[in-house]
Amino acid sequence: MQYFHKWSGLDSEHIGERQQIKKLSKILKSWAEETQTNTHLLTNFVYNAEEIDVAILLPHHIILYDLKTGGGIIKGQENGDWKATTKPIKKNTRPFSRIINKDGKKNPLRQAEAKKWAFVKFLNDNKKRIFPAKKLTKMHNAIAVKSQIVFSKPVEWDKNQIPEGTTQTHKWFDVYSLDDVLDKITEIVKDEGKWQTFGKTKAKGQNHFTEEEQWSIPTLLSLKNDILEEEKNIDEIPRFKNSEVLLRLPKQSISDFNYKGTLIRSRLISIDDDISITVEDEEGKRLKVHLNNHFIDTIYHLKKLSKLDKQINKKDIDINLVNVRKKGNDVYFEEKLESLLVLEPEWLINVTTLASLDFCPRQLFNARYGLQQRFDAMTKGSIIHEVFEDIMQDPDDYERLNNQLNDSLMKRSFEFALDNIDYEKMEEEMRPHLNRLYKYRKENDLISNITNVNTERFIINPVLGLKGKIDAVVVDKDGQRALELKSSKKKWAWVDGRPTNYITPGHKSQVQAYSLLMEMKSETSVLNPIVVYSGEPIEGKNIGEEVEFTYSNKTENMIKRNQLVLADYILNIEYEKQNKNKCSKCSQKEICENLFSLEIKHDPNNLPIYYSEQSKDDILPEFSKDEKEFFNKYNRLLTEEYRIDKEAQGTYLLKNRAERIQLGKTIIIDAYQESGINEYLLNTDNNSELREGDRCLLSDKNGPIHGECLEATIIKVSRSSI
Repeated sequence: MQYFHKWSGLDSEHIGERQQIKKLSKILKSWAEETQTNTHLLTNFVYNAEEIDVAILLPHHIILYDLKTGGGIIKGQENGDWKATTKPIKKNTRPFSRIINKDGKKNPLRQAEAKKWAFVKFLNDNKKRIFPAKKLTKMHNAIAVKSQIVFSKPVEWDKNQIPEGTTQTHKWFDVYSLDDVLDKITEIVKDEGKWQTFGKTKAKGQNHFTEEEQWSIPTLLSLKNDILEEEKNIDEIPRFKNSEVLLRLPKQSISDFNYKGTLIRSRLISIDDDISITVEDEEGKRLKVHLNNHFIDTIYHLKKLSKLDKQINKKDIDINLVNVRKKGNDVYFEEKLESLLVLEPEWLINVTTLASLDFCPRQLFNARYGLQQRFDAMTKGSIIHEVFEDIMQDPDDYERLNNQLNDSLMKRSFEFALDNIDYEKMEEEMRPHLNRLYKYRKENDLISNITNVNTERFIINPVLGLKGKIDAVVVDKDGQRALELKSSKKKWAWVDGRPTNYITPGHKSQVQAYSLLMEMKSETSVLNPIVVYSGEPIEGKNIGEEVEFTYSNKTENMIKRNQLVLADYILNIEYEKQNKNKCSKCSQKEICENLFSLEIKHDPNNLPIYYSEQSKDDILPEFSKDEKEFFNKYNRLLTEEYRIDKEAQGTYLLKNRAERIQLGKTIIIDAYQESGINEYLLNTDNNSELREGDRCLLSDKNGPIHGECLEATIIKVSRSSI
């Protein structure tokens, strides 16, 4: 457990002050670890127009320091100037005296008092954010705030110069040197039962800051959580290396999507012919939509839906017409506007699902009804992806890369034991992948000179009905591009009599769909995306390949997405009809055969190759009429629930912030701090239904759709923080 935490606000302009903070950090870190005392050191921040050099948060006390350079004999009273007199170094020379509070400033006592009350005001202003309601009723502002003067060199101070008076300076004020800090803190800690109450009744049993309450104070002050790097030069202020990259929290973003034409939300009325449909818009007007040749397949699937039994009990099919031209009651699809048709846009289809249509569309249902197996390659791919994030962020931080690899391996130790995986062998197999990724990041012309990179960027778009997490978005002077990592090799086929590697259509679809999401959300130009294959045994700088990103690619992806939606409506999607070897070697063959045999009535236009070429030795399973009827009823209910869940998710995200908060599923974050690797403390007035273990989205002020967001898991919940 880490007991010492350092936070900072402003950059100090004074070398002497930076040296004092550095020394104080070392003293407190050593003391906190030795005594196992939760200690937070806050430096250089402002509240209520008062600049506070140091605040030390202990379980029973808060100590403020006003740092001064020099030392000597300190003379000063409640009012008037204070002087520091140094003893002569040589004989027969006079002592040197200087006024501490020169240039008309308040004397050190008045300065310390002002800083103390500024901090007390902060605590009072934010008490509902720091302390739980039950504790607040018993506390009566019992806050032990001490405010003291600390010099860089030894001092002599007679505390009797300041009479106790009405301000009770003997309880909170003192003057000493940095060398005496440890003794003074030890003395203060022994007095943990005697908190200053500022005229209120002492709160028995409530004079203790919990660890969570301690964390909330620097969080509310918006201070940086520093790493104490003792090996750095004394004049440096400890900071995260490239802190903006490490923090990875969302920043402010644009507030709406980018459209090249008009957006029309509507519902389907009729299919007129192979190239046109009639819809009704939100105002109840009927519009004739003239599609282009790109969406003929969608018309075909809609016609198919009208002829088959629906599995989903939904009267209307919602349609978004994106980037179209409207003239009167006619709507036109135009290539220059890059017009798109989206079926059931509130059904958020994951971009990775598009890739499943590449090998075999039936994987959509096979995966739904089959048990998901773990493979060594999946585990290896997950680890490579985790380290890849750090390679993209800072490829030259070798220590960080090795630590990430070790952490990724360690947290899967249970998986390794269950699956009988030799992790040392797996690490050996992964090293070439990581070396190639390093070379690619450093030497490839497309990404070696990037100006920014965002990894694991999550985008939701209920206009297009898509969502997905992009492995990396890289930015250079010309624009931004999506980068998708695959830990496998490229596919190969015989072309012109020789084996040729190629990017699979599914991988192309995936990265093109990500690019489409980026294009609608950002004003920055979107460049051709990249697919990187770390398993390719070639020179590292060549393992990535650009993928085209044209209007045709965009329509192909939207047709695939619409096909997935309609497949749920009718529990029907294309079987493999050509490649017999694909079926015979498929790990999902048994599930696929069972689902086919459970169909009440087979579609003569959609029969699997293993059915048409069935042999006596390859008998398909048989099910009774009751079993088929039960399964189809069960599937109808399951699919309806699946549809409602997907639609509710999309509908909820389209609500405004006030509505989402009222439903108890959204909170507003007042402040945040990084509390560990990929862990954040969020300070909030929490009246939500969020619970530990919940998956959630963490977004900027523009919300998860129009803003930037992350996927996250809630570790701990309280009234004032998450």
